[in-house]
Amino acid sequence: MADDLKNTLDELCQRTGAIGAVLCDDEGETVTAALGPQPISEGAEARARDHIPRSMQLEMPVGEFLVRLVGAECCGLVRMVDRVLRDQLDGPLSGLHLRYRDLDLLLQPLPEDFYLLVLLRRPLLLPVLQMHVRDAHSALAAQLS
Repeated sequence: MADDLKNTLDELCQRTGAIGAVLCDDEGETVTAALGPQPISEGAEARARDHIPRSMQLEMPVGEFLVRLVGAECCGLVRMVDRVLRDQLDGPLSGLHLRYRDLDLLLQPLPEDFYLLVLLRRPLLLPVLQMHVRDAHSALAAQLS
C-alpha cells in the first residue's frame, strides 16, 4: 500500500509540475511524500539549512525536508479551520487553498483524518490543478479505506 500511495503522489507531482506533495496523518506526520519537477527556491533552501543544526545530518533532499515540514505545520491550521467552520457552515472542511507570494498550497482532507498537501508555483491554472488534486484525492482515499 505504501508504494501505491507514493506512486499516486509522484504521478500528481508530474502531472501538475508541483514542487512536491505530502500525505500526512492526523498529527501532521508524513506518511509519504514526493518531489516534483519544480525545484524549491534557493532562498527556501538557505532558510531550511539555517534551521538544521550543523551537527545533524539531513538524510533526505532539502526539498523533501521542506515539503514534509510544510505538511506537518499545516496540521494545526487544518484542525483549527475545520473546527471553527464545521459548526458555522454545517459540514467538514472539503479543501483549503492558500496563496503566498509565488507559492500555492492546496490541501485536501482524506478519510481517517489523513490529508494531502500539494505545493506549487502558479503557472498552472487553478481549475486544472484542482482537477488533478481531486483525481489524486480519489485514488488516495480508496487506498486508505
